[in-house]
Amino acid sequence: MLTELTALNTPLKDMLDAYCASGAMRGHMPGHKGRITVDGSHDITEIYCSDDLYDPQGPLLELERTLAKRAGSRQAFILTDGSSAGVRIICMCLSAAASKGTVLISRSVHRSVADGCVLAGLEPVFLPDCELADAVVPGVAAVFVTSPDYRGKTADLRLLRQRCDRAGALLAADEAHGAHLPYLGMPCASAYADICVQSMHKTMGALTQAAVLHVNSDALVPYARRFRRMLCTSSPSYLIMESMEAAAEYYPLHAAEFLDRVRSLRAALIARGITLYEPPGCDPARLCVLTKASGFDVADRLIRAGIVPEMADGESVVFILTPYDRDYAPLPDKLARGIAECSCGSSLPEMPVPPAGGRALPMRTAALSPAELLPLSCAEGRISAVCAGLYPPGVPCIYPGELITRHHTEYLAACGSRASVFGLQDGLIAVTRL
Repeated sequence: MLTELTALNTPLKDMLDAYCASGAMRGHMPGHKGRITVDGSHDITEIYCSDDLYDPQGPLLELERTLAKRAGSRQAFILTDGSSAGVRIICMCLSAAASKGTVLISRSVHRSVADGCVLAGLEPVFLPDCELADAVVPGVAAVFVTSPDYRGKTADLRLLRQRCDRAGALLAADEAHGAHLPYLGMPCASAYADICVQSMHKTMGALTQAAVLHVNSDALVPYARRFRRMLCTSSPSYLIMESMEAAAEYYPLHAAEFLDRVRSLRAALIARGITLYEPPGCDPARLCVLTKASGFDVADRLIRAGIVPEMADGESVVFILTPYDRDYAPLPDKLARGIAECSCGSSLPEMPVPPAGGRALPMRTAALSPAELLPLSCAEGRISAVCAGLYPPGVPCIYPGELITRHHTEYLAACGSRASVFGLQDGLIAVTRL
C-alpha cells in the first residue's frame, strides 16, 4: 500500500519523509522522538476480543489500573483524543459538582479551558497564578491550575491542596506536560488534585493524542465516566492505547539513566555560559534556555543546524527531553553559537502579555452569539467572541466576553509577525454583534 502511494500525489507523506530523512535532533514532542514502532495490523476497532474502553472489563481495565498506580491516582481513564478532551471533561465535572460556589481558574491556562468553560457553561473568576492560593476561601468551590507550564515551572500543589481542603474546594489541574513527573519521583497533580489530565505523548513515549484523566475524588468518578463517553470518540485508537501501555513500561526502566544524562547536559550548558530557566520545583526534563536576544532568531539558527526545539518566544527557546533522546553532545556548542550570533544582531522588542480587559459578557454568551470578523486595527473596544494568543504555548491573552484593548491588538499583531497565533482567522478576530 505504502509502495503504491509513492506514485501518487502525497505532499504530506513527502514532507514527513523529508523531515525524518534530515536526521534532525528532535527537541519537540511527541516524546518518543520518532523511535516508536507501530504495527498497523493492531489498528482494530471494538470486536469480540478487544474490550470496550467505555465499559472496560479486560486488558483496557488492567491498563487503566496500571496507569493509576504508576501516577499515584485512585482511578485513571484512558483518552485517545488528547489532553484537550480531558480539559473539557474536567470543566464539565466542575460545572456538575461545583455549581454552587465560585470556580477560580489560573489566567495562564491552555485555550482548551476556555472551550471547556463555554461548553460547560462555567463562568469562572480568572486570576494570576500568584493570587490563586490566597483566594481559596470559603465559598470557593473549585480551583483549576496548570502545572507544569510550558517552561517547566510547577505549581505549589501541596499548598493548593491544603487551601482547598480548608475551604472544602475541589482542586483540578491541567498536567498535560507532566505525565512523566510521577516516574521521576516529583510532586504531581495526579496524586494531589481531585481531577487532572496528563498527555502521555508530550513527555513520554506514546503516540500523539494519548492522554489520561486521573481522578482522586470518588464524587467525580461517575461524572468523569459519563462525560468521557459524551465528549470523546466512539472509535478509540487501539494503536494509541497500546503505545500508552508500552510507554508506561519503558519510562520507569530508563528514568534514572535519563536523569543522569539530563543533569550532565544542564551542567554542560551552564559551563558554556548559557542561562537556564530554573525556578524552584522546575521540571528537570524541560530545558528552557533564556536567550540574550530573540528566541525566535536562535531557534531559526538551531533548525538550520539540525536541531528542532519545541518552541521559541521573544526571550527563550524550549526543548522537551525524554528517555527516547539519543545524543545530547551537539547541543551545547550549537546553542552557544546560535545565541552568540543572535546577540550581535538586532533584538526583538519585548512583547509582554497584555493585562486582562474588562469582562462585558459571560463567556458562553459571547462565544455562541452572532459575531463578525474584524481586522485587529478595528477591534479595539469590541467584545471578543474567541480566545486568542501566541501558539505555542496556547495561553490566551484574551477570553470570550472580554473587551479588546489596544494592548491586545498590538500584542497579537506582534506575535503574528514572528510566530503562530491562535484565535484569528486570516488575521481577523471574531467580535460579538451584541
